[in-house]
Amino acid sequence: MGVFDEYAAIRSRIEAAVETALAGPIARGLKDEIKTKARENVYSYGPKFVSRRMEAGGLIADGNLISTAKGMELTVDNVTGLQNLYGGGDSNLLPPIVEGGVANYHMPGAREFMEPALKEYVASGNAAEAIADALRENGFEVV
Repeated sequence: MGVFDEYAAIRSRIEAAVETALAGPIARGLKDEIKTKARENVYSYGPKFVSRRMEAGGLIADGNLISTAKGMELTVDNVTGLQNLYGGGDSNLLPPIVEGGVANYHMPGAREFMEPALKEYVASGNAAEAIADALRENGFEVV
């Protein structure tokens, strides 16, 4: 095996380990941080609606936080739809409205939670540790 073949094999193992970490512990950790930031930045004020969906179809519902790991990239989308009290189908998503502070929705202003969650999670070191653990599990020495 030549040096380039060896390099390609090592790189492939590294990428597989990183993708495993992204799809598993990193995605779970980031989703948990998104939920925390949504509770802090979004759900901390008095609501206009009588009830809030929260875990039951709202911004912090597990089914609304969709993660996709492909190669060396993780994407987490919040696909929460608007709360439709009138029975019709509404394809608009709630997160851009909440994070943008759209005036027509009688909100107290922009309440970002996705980007702050990402920054907080990365700064915690948990993502780096999950990648290091995945590399170790695949036989790499990580210092």
